[in-house]
Amino acid sequence: MAPASSSAAAGSSGSAPSSGAARVPVVVDTDLDADDLRALTYVAARPEVDLLAVTVAGTGIVHCPAGVAVARAVLGRLGRPDVPVACGRSTPLSGSAAFPEAWRVRADAAHGLDLAADSPKPSSTPTTAVDLLADVIGRSVDPVRLLVIGPATNVAEALAAHPDIASRIGAVTMMGGALGVPGNVAGSGVADSNRSAEWNVFADPGAWQAVLDAGLRPTIVPLDATNAVPVTRAAFLSIAANRDGAPAKLVFDLLEADPSLLMTEQSFWDSLAAVVAFDPGVVTTRSATIRVDQAAGNELGRLVEDPAGAAVTIATTADPAVFQAQFVSGLNGGAPVRPVPEPAIRLAVTFDGRTCRGNAMPATIPTGFVSIELDNTSTVGAAAALFLLRDGVTTADVVDALAANDDKVAAMGRVVASVNADAGARNRDVGIGTRPGSAFVGCVTFDPRPRLVVAAPLTIGP
Repeated sequence: MAPASSSAAAGSSGSAPSSGAARVPVVVDTDLDADDLRALTYVAARPEVDLLAVTVAGTGIVHCPAGVAVARAVLGRLGRPDVPVACGRSTPLSGSAAFPEAWRVRADAAHGLDLAADSPKPSSTPTTAVDLLADVIGRSVDPVRLLVIGPATNVAEALAAHPDIASRIGAVTMMGGALGVPGNVAGSGVADSNRSAEWNVFADPGAWQAVLDAGLRPTIVPLDATNAVPVTRAAFLSIAANRDGAPAKLVFDLLEADPSLLMTEQSFWDSLAAVVAFDPGVVTTRSATIRVDQAAGNELGRLVEDPAGAAVTIATTADPAVFQAQFVSGLNGGAPVRPVPEPAIRLAVTFDGRTCRGNAMPATIPTGFVSIELDNTSTVGAAAALFLLRDGVTTADVVDALAANDDKVAAMGRVVASVNADAGARNRDVGIGTRPGSAFVGCVTFDPRPRLVVAAPLTIGP
């Protein structure tokens, strides 16, 4: 078992390979969830990568042909319109699971990204993902590194139709599954009684089993490891402070386009797998033999350790600091990661349990990095936040929604900066405002019910 930081010394600086280093042929198979787009961007940004193709899983979160259009537009923004893209079948090899339709509609719309200006003209690439995989893998001089970050339908079908390509595939990294932690299917409204499966495997368990049976000995990055790298404000701010080129700007735009991101439990699922594909020391690993539970029921899609199963390497946890450094550096072609700058704007509030008072609160602040400090003199834990209102939403709307414990608060705007403080404590944190608009600063408690006390309205300027 390698220690989690075993390659940190070698890779955390993010230095780019020398100009004489051989380029690595890579294929990304993806279903284009928001984190898939971040992972794809990371791979495309690495200077040693020769991105041969992107194949889109029609059994995943995105529909086709919308998925092809999104992938090609993203590649266009990254300056890689030459990379061929093709989509696979829309029905799984086994089962009948489908992602929630609302998730799929958002994926079809590129998760809020404006990509209209980046969409290249249609290409004459092979019409199916299976054809494209067989073509680029079969023609590659060097073994192809394969990153699978969605249902494995395309790869399984390509291996069945063209078994000769298995010998041309090198290292394989797959994001999916859960072994020692709960899955993430329950709570989606699709199979809420299934608390074992992870979505990538659940969407096509037969495909995952077929890839395992092909003898590729993949490295699997399950929820056990990705749970260690949540999407945090610190990671968001680090990307914001280092968005020098198109890849980092695109990832920042993806994060910034989701106002609920930092209010919900999300991780760098596929992004971690992308980093592991090039820097495996960011995770702790162990050898295992596994199979996929394909029996109908509450454990459909669960990864099961079985002595008769396929040999794999399992990532068991991750080093979040090393991951963040590697990811941010990789988005900038291996450049060193700069620290988040000290904010020029400082907001300070005091909360006594009844009132939230702004201390010399300005009426207008510019966009950019901002700090917020909470002096909590009350007897309960509290938080302070700078909240940017969505157009048409009022401060009173947010107060009422939070009092009703309504999860629609996340859609009413975005938290620009926030800080928590225990009773009798003082604390400070940093955020970033990138959009002008009406906002307010307020204090929040959850004892015994959610309550928002507004300190002051303000405007975020251009």
